[in-house]
Amino acid sequence: QRAILVGHNAHFDLNFLKHEVYYSPTWKKMLGYADAALPNTYETWLNLIHPDDSAAAPDRKGKAGSVGARSFSHEFRMKHALGHHVWIHCVGIQHYGPNGALQRVMGAHLDVGDRKEFEEAGLRADERLTQLGDRGRVGLFDLDFGAGLYWMSPGFKSLLGYADGDLPNTL
Repeated sequence: QRAILVGHNAHFDLNFLKHEVYYSPTWKKMLGYADAALPNTYETWLNLIHPDDSAAAPDRKGKAGSVGARSFSHEFRMKHALGHHVWIHCVGIQHYGPNGALQRVMGAHLDVGDRKEFEEAGLRADERLTQLGDRGRVGLFDLDFGAGLYWMSPGFKSLLGYADGDLPNTL
């Protein structure tokens, strides 16, 4: 089963039933480690995952009473060898035995740090524009004709001759 994931992918195979763990050299390299520098143990994963993201650990159960294969997709941070955290998109499959116990987790990691930085920059820019609009310095608006919603900053309302509370946010 591991053969479908091999190549230059950052893949892993956590076989809890056989007590075997495998992290590909690319998986380790994504986190700044040489292949021999990280042991193939589940504790390695637990030591690298960001404390705030521990709910994304692959042994965390999904739905109660799961049996068979269940796919998953999570984003979380793991610690890089240089000390910073890397944003990871983890996709894979959890296999549950007939008694509902997790037996195996296989998947791959993708570094999504660039996308996360872009998202955060967009949120910061949106906050700055909102602050400028709320202070009356800039007239901003957002029209959603499909949903029948609109928003106008206090500065925009002021430019139109209205007070902030004079116009509702629906059409």
